[in-house]
Amino acid sequence: MRNKGVIVVLAIVITALCLFYLSFTFVAQQVQQKAINYATDKNETVDLARKQSYLDSLWNKPVYNLFWKDYTYKEVKENELSLGLDLQGGMHVVLEVSQADIIKSLSGNSQDPAFVAATQRALQIQKTSQKSYSDLFYEAYKEANPDKKLAPLFASATTKGRVSLSDSDDAVRKFLKTEIESAIERSFTILKTRIDQFGTSQPNIQRVGTGQIQIEIPGADNPKRVRKLLQGIARLEFWEVVEASDPQLNKALRGINQMLVKEQNAKKKEALKTLDKNPIELSEALKKDATKTDTVKSELERELSVAKDSTGGSLDSLTQATLSPLFSLMNPQIPFLYPINDTAEINRILKRPDVKALFPRT
Repeated sequence: MRNKGVIVVLAIVITALCLFYLSFTFVAQQVQQKAINYATDKNETVDLARKQSYLDSLWNKPVYNLFWKDYTYKEVKENELSLGLDLQGGMHVVLEVSQADIIKSLSGNSQDPAFVAATQRALQIQKTSQKSYSDLFYEAYKEANPDKKLAPLFASATTKGRVSLSDSDDAVRKFLKTEIESAIERSFTILKTRIDQFGTSQPNIQRVGTGQIQIEIPGADNPKRVRKLLQGIARLEFWEVVEASDPQLNKALRGINQMLVKEQNAKKKEALKTLDKNPIELSEALKKDATKTDTVKSELERELSVAKDSTGGSLDSLTQATLSPLFSLMNPQIPFLYPINDTAEINRILKRPDVKALFPRT
C-alpha cells in the first residue's frame, strides 16, 4: 500500500508520454491523408509525384501545435512511432560499392594485361568468396605474376606521396584497403544524408558484408523517386558570378528599378481613384489580382489605408515610390539576398522578358 501512490504517478507519467508520441503519429497520418486527397484525381488514381510534392512543401512548415509549441512536418515525422517494414510496408534496398572500379581508378585505368586479367579473375572468385575484393585481386595477380610488384601499377601523379615505386606489396595492399574503406564510408555518409531528407519515419541504413550498404525505408511508396534519390550523381559545379559592384550591372539594375517603380506608382494611382469611387471594389480588386504576392498585397493595402485618412501631401508621397521590390525586399546587409517567402516575387520579376532585356549581355 505504501507504493500505491508511486505506482499511480508512474502510470500517469507513462500514459502521458504514450499519448504525447501517439499524437505525432496521428498528425503524421492526417498529413499523409491530406496529401493523398490532394494527389487523387477524378479516376481515384493517386499521383505519387504530386503527393510527394505536397509533403515536401510542408517539410519545414509548422503542422502541429502542442503546448503552445509549433512542430514542423519534419519534427512530426521524427517523433512519430516507427512501425517498420513489417507493419506499414516500404522499400528494402541493398547497394554495393564497386571495389573493382576503385582499384581501376587508383591505377589510372591501367591497360596492363596482367592487371586487367587479375581484376577480371578477382570478380569471378568474389561471387563465391567472403574475402574482400582487394585480397582476391592480390591473390589473382600474384598467382599469375609471382615475380611482379604491385607498386608500378599504382605509382602515378594522382597517388603521389601515397605510393612510390619502391613500396612493398604489403604497403600497396594497405593503401588499397584504406582507399576502398574511405570510398565506402563516403558513399555511406552520402546515402545516409539523402535518406534522412526523404521524409520517412526513422529510415534504417547500415553497412553489411564487404562493401554493401543496406537501406530500409518504411512507408516509401514511390520506388521511382527512391531509385533516383539513391542513384543520383553528386556534381561539383563552378559558376561565374557577377559582382554587385559591376558598373554595367548597376546601370541595368537602376533601369529595372525605374521601370518597376513607374509601373508601381501607376497602379497605386489607379487604386487610389478606385478607393475614392468605391472602397469595397478596391478590396475585391486586390483579392482578384493573382500576379502579386501576399507580401505586396498587404503592403499596398496598408499604404492605401494610411492614404485614405491623410492629406494630399501624403497621397503624393504614396504614389511616388522610389524603390521596387527588387531593392525594397532585399537584405540591407547582403546584396540580393532575399527571405525565402519573397523569392517567388523576385523570380517573377527576373523572368519577365522586358526585365531580361535590360541586363547586359556577356
